[in-house]
Amino acid sequence: MKMNRPTLFGSARLGENRTIATADKEDAKLKSEAGLYSAWLTLDLPFERTAERNKYRNSLIALEQQVREAQQLEDNIKLSIRGKLRDLLQARESLQIQARSGYVAEKRVKSVSLFLEAGRAQMRDLLEAQDALLSAQNDLTAAVINYRVAELELQRDLELLQVNSDGLWQEYIP
Repeated sequence: MKMNRPTLFGSARLGENRTIATADKEDAKLKSEAGLYSAWLTLDLPFERTAERNKYRNSLIALEQQVREAQQLEDNIKLSIRGKLRDLLQARESLQIQARSGYVAEKRVKSVSLFLEAGRAQMRDLLEAQDALLSAQNDLTAAVINYRVAELELQRDLELLQVNSDGLWQEYIP
């Protein structure tokens, strides 16, 4: 709402209309105490501004709601990124564990083969060791895949993956 500025009007009358011929008479002198004065003042005082107050409060409420929504979006993004980082770290640890497990399974196959040649083991022991090695290799392959998927998901969520001219993803290399 447009607010008007205060306006002051006024008028003053200090005597009769005189001419040059009557200017020397006694009653032609300026007497301020015998004059007529009037003044008008117009003001637009804010006595009833309920509608403006309500609009202002509603705009403050809307602003605070948008600030909360922005903060919630920021928190959700941070939470998602932290979750993806946690998944990536977990996949890396699993990859390291599976690599060590594969190393141990290979050593076991070599050991059982030597024991079999020495006559201190049976063929069943060698087959079990080879089966464990195959299982460890499969688990290692799955761990590598899980790690790469977690890594690519994190890069995707951070918008670091770009599509090259062939239509393939181009990874971010730090």
